[in-house]
Amino acid sequence: MEIYGIDNRYNRRFYIISLAALVVLSAYPLINGIRMVYFSTINGAIEQGQYAKYVVPYAAICISLLFFAALQPVFFKLKRFTFPAGIALSFGLFFAAELFFEAIQVRVTGTTLIDASSMAPAVSNTPVTGAATVDVWQAFLCVASPAVREQSLAIAPRDGLFYVLGSSAYKFHCYMISLILITMVCGLVYSIAKILRDNNTARNKPVVLRGISTAALVAICIFANATGFFREAAPVQTPLAAALTGAFFVVLGAAAGVYAGSYLTGKSVRLGIGAPVLLSLCVSVLMYAGEAAMMGGELYLFGEGWFFRGLPGIVLAPADILVVLLSGGLTWLVLGLTCKYGSRSAITAARVPAPDRA
Repeated sequence: MEIYGIDNRYNRRFYIISLAALVVLSAYPLINGIRMVYFSTINGAIEQGQYAKYVVPYAAICISLLFFAALQPVFFKLKRFTFPAGIALSFGLFFAAELFFEAIQVRVTGTTLIDASSMAPAVSNTPVTGAATVDVWQAFLCVASPAVREQSLAIAPRDGLFYVLGSSAYKFHCYMISLILITMVCGLVYSIAKILRDNNTARNKPVVLRGISTAALVAICIFANATGFFREAAPVQTPLAAALTGAFFVVLGAAAGVYAGSYLTGKSVRLGIGAPVLLSLCVSVLMYAGEAAMMGGELYLFGEGWFFRGLPGIVLAPADILVVLLSGGLTWLVLGLTCKYGSRSAITAARVPAPDRA
């Protein structure tokens, strides 16, 4: 059996192990996604209790990752276009699967329509009838913590369940994090496979950096899904929720920056560190921009006082600016401690052949 173009037992072993690991990690979203599709197909919609939290977007993410990993032997035949073609097709499959899952209907009969930003009845206290799409139902699950649901029994007196009027702007977060996660996991799988295929261990350190940054992002996403960072729908977050949310923004930006920097080792300091730091800052700012769009120009506040209040003319507070700077600072620290960079003149000189003295 030939895999990655070489009949090598290490190649075959990595192919099988990586694919099996992704299958195991994808078990929850894929099994529950299939179950939701089944109930939706035979009943026209699913009941609220049949919806598995975070099938959106993780089922689509897992499908795209399994697709990339399974077809690596095919993609490697494209030579230098292996990764661009593979990642482009994976992105396309992600959006196709995501839109399919988002279109599944959830029955909302007997619940009360609630505005996500204020947690007040959106129109009236009249119970809602019919069904709504999964993507808007997921928006509610992302906003309301268990504590808020318990406090909202007076708003939804029937059975404690309520449906939230969501804004599609929240999908900016969903899609951006999904694409970053897909890129990092696929890039890591491709990098390890290429090392085995070429039998070249000279680039081990950059691959280790990719592995660490990818693992950090996956871990923080799992933690976010399991706890919701204990966030509440109230405008001002508790100190614990504020600290955990800020940590997520920092880790997300730094993971993206370190991952990008792993491809620039040996370059000049300006390119090898400056560009990744700029990327990490941009990712963190985009997360804030998505939250502001979702909340009509407002942000969840990390506390009381001037340090947590938005500055005149911009939405960000000093605390938010600190979070953005910390993501860039962490990227700079990790890359500065782990990688070697040369000056621009040294790199240029290395590329120019020495004159013939004969």
